[in-house]
Amino acid sequence: KPIASTSQEAEELCDLADQMNVKLQVGHVERFNPAFQGARERINRPLFIECHRLAPFKLRSTETDVVLDLMIHDLDVILSLVRSEPTAVSAVGSPVLTKKLDIANARIEFASGAVANLTASRVSQNAQRKFRVFQPDQYVSMDFQAGEVSFLKKTGEWKEGHIPLEHETLSLEKGDALLEETRAFTNSVINDEPVLVSGRDGLSALRLAEKIISDATRRLP
Repeated sequence: KPIASTSQEAEELCDLADQMNVKLQVGHVERFNPAFQGARERINRPLFIECHRLAPFKLRSTETDVVLDLMIHDLDVILSLVRSEPTAVSAVGSPVLTKKLDIANARIEFASGAVANLTASRVSQNAQRKFRVFQPDQYVSMDFQAGEVSFLKKTGEWKEGHIPLEHETLSLEKGDALLEETRAFTNSVINDEPVLVSGRDGLSALRLAEKIISDATRRLP
């Protein structure tokens, strides 16, 4: 990830895979994270999504913006959940230690009415990979780093002195998301089944990332 340097290159790659009738899977590894796998089936109508992906500074990937380095993971997960076209993108960001965006925040509105707010930083002291989804009668919190999922669900009508809420926490084995990603790809090839994260998925995430970078960059002084 990302699938290519530009969305134009990504589209050419997807077209080529279609023409050659070969499997094309993109390395958006969070789709194989046990926390996401544990919560996925319960997320059916996201209204608001909030993501924080923070990491200490490292020398790798400094030639790209933090949007392509870190935020794109969350963009892919969001698109897989919302399944609706983005209609508006507003972003801010700043170079801090490199000449590229090292920290960025984006607000994305979708045709479905869903809204996502994302923050990504590679100049933080502590690592964090939190993903929160708000939908009718339910709040879902995923910690991609710790492999934990929390659900808060409305179970009845509000009454005086009674809050009809049910809380559930799943502590999942961290597992090996990279291994599961590889297994999924090989299984799709062996059994001639669709890949879980397709080239078109990667293309959609990259197009959205480019819009975020463009809007954040134009706001720089």
